[in-house]
Amino acid sequence: MDDTNLVSRIRSRQRKLQRAKKELKKHFVGIDDIIDRVIKDIETWYVMPELLSRPSIICLWGPTGVGKTDLVRRLVKLLEVQDRFCELTLSNKGCPSYPWSNSIGSILRNSHLESGSSSVVLMDEIQAFRTIDEEGHDIHDCKFKDVWTLLSDGKLPYQVEVESLMSMLWDIQRRENAPAKKPASPAAGVAASEIEISLIDDDEDDDEDGDNSFYQLNHFKSVLRLEESIDEISKWPDSKKKSVITKRLTDKTIFEEEDYTKCLIFISGNLDEAYGFAKDVKEVDADADILHEMSKKINILDIKEALTQRFKPEQISRMGNGHIIYPSLSRSSFETIIDRKVEAIRCRIEQQFGKKLKVDQSIKTLIYNNGVFPTQGTRPLFSTISDILENSLPNFLLKSILKEVDSVYVYYNKGAIRADINGSKVKRNYVGVIDKLKSERRNNKDRRTLTAVHEAGHAVAFSLLFKVAPSQLVATPASNDTDGFVYTIQSCHSRDMARRRLCIMLAGQAAEKVFFGADNVTSGSGSDLIKATEMAARMVRKWGMGSYASVVAKQEIDLANNDQMGSNLMIDALLKECKDQIEELLKANLGLLEDVIDTLLVVDKVTPQEFKAICAKHNLEIGEPISSEGMIFWEYRKAYDLFKEQRKS
Repeated sequence: MDDTNLVSRIRSRQRKLQRAKKELKKHFVGIDDIIDRVIKDIETWYVMPELLSRPSIICLWGPTGVGKTDLVRRLVKLLEVQDRFCELTLSNKGCPSYPWSNSIGSILRNSHLESGSSSVVLMDEIQAFRTIDEEGHDIHDCKFKDVWTLLSDGKLPYQVEVESLMSMLWDIQRRENAPAKKPASPAAGVAASEIEISLIDDDEDDDEDGDNSFYQLNHFKSVLRLEESIDEISKWPDSKKKSVITKRLTDKTIFEEEDYTKCLIFISGNLDEAYGFAKDVKEVDADADILHEMSKKINILDIKEALTQRFKPEQISRMGNGHIIYPSLSRSSFETIIDRKVEAIRCRIEQQFGKKLKVDQSIKTLIYNNGVFPTQGTRPLFSTISDILENSLPNFLLKSILKEVDSVYVYYNKGAIRADINGSKVKRNYVGVIDKLKSERRNNKDRRTLTAVHEAGHAVAFSLLFKVAPSQLVATPASNDTDGFVYTIQSCHSRDMARRRLCIMLAGQAAEKVFFGADNVTSGSGSDLIKATEMAARMVRKWGMGSYASVVAKQEIDLANNDQMGSNLMIDALLKECKDQIEELLKANLGLLEDVIDTLLVVDKVTPQEFKAICAKHNLEIGEPISSEGMIFWEYRKAYDLFKEQRKS
């Protein structure tokens, strides 16, 4: 290719890449930075694949429903490379799309991705594929072991299926040696036409035995690397098939490498080990912005640490460093999605029925309150939009047609989705399932008081120990065991900071004990105790913050401290100390604690600013919730400078 044509091709592809970026940003909400990064990372692969000496690998990590898979599919379509695209989901038990295959090489061949050509592969839901089990032991019967060779250098040995070719030859030989069928003599009462039909049916069965099914022909074409179409191959006589197979078996090039160095490989997955909050499918109370901030703290080191729970270090290294980390969607992103979906419905109604649909903000608020589960992305939201708005429209549109009215105004009020059709009112009774749960908890005075005391205990302990307002404080969570108290700060894992966090985890139960007595403490602290025990165990067994200077091993192995029983006693003693400490701290600040509880008995949610104002009334000055980049440390630099000054003196 001369320089002029090369420059023209480069500029043309760059323009197409930029158009694709604009289209992706029009479709997706809240991931503009992700799209920019993907387009930047694939530029060399798309514009000048000749420069590549190994595959381009991009890893997409994030909670469910944020657009990882859809982004790749739409990108492939916009770049018009669908004919060179292979999407697959790997697991240790196999690949659902290719159940007969045990290797990535055979999948790529049967997907018509040509050796040496530029192509795209999406390995989706990679968390289902692992090479080590939960205990850290190797999984020896793992399939698709050649995937690591592909990720390493893009070269795969072509493993021609010799046994399969020999089986094909044997079938052809069997048909050639089979005796010709003799027409049966007409039996009494059997017409000659029936015998003729029987012979035709037998011939059709022979065709099926003759490797003429689509699957067998496709397998024949793939194994032999044939350029002819399946339709053309189906017309070949057995003699030609036999000749082609024989020639292939004597061809020494059957063991040549297949070249996928020009391949763009996307690896996509949900890593619960990194996105810990994503496991809570019941979480509907946490503000989407809070989880968004928490997810922004996840970095490449967290991702690689999470991958070590599933893969060996050398396998993780072959995934490269192109890790693109999706945050969970923010509140504004969810609201934008609702606006877009409602607008799409409005346009469709106007185009199909000629009716002008106006949707009130109250409908959008109803959708948000009952459809947004921040840990689960957009999928629950889409179904809620359909349930609330689309399922209400048929009756409303029918009334507008009967009354010959061109506009319909839809809104929500007093437990019903309502339509104003030129002054005529139509309604559909509807109470959102989440609104109903919250209402039940709001109207139950005993439940609300218990929740207010428990969550206020956490919040007051947090503000006293860290001098920061909680990010969220809710009195009427929809779920029994969902945290109404949420904070987003990070602190260093010093012994002092870790003990403070233990005290905060135990503060809900301590507050219950202070106000209701030990016999009336509830099971609502179960999840708090689990988290506290896990942290205390890390302090004692892993961080050297107990009586041992060594790390306590999980299993009994040589050259390790195996004292599980002794460390158990230390863990329990640590938790008891923190429990007593936080109980005394809450008792010493009963005025503040009561003020927060009384506020929660009146309002459903206390904002950070309102919490600061309550604390100020009790002479406690606290700061705003720290941003996603913030982290609390003890005054290490001040202590170091003081130490140096003391040495000089």
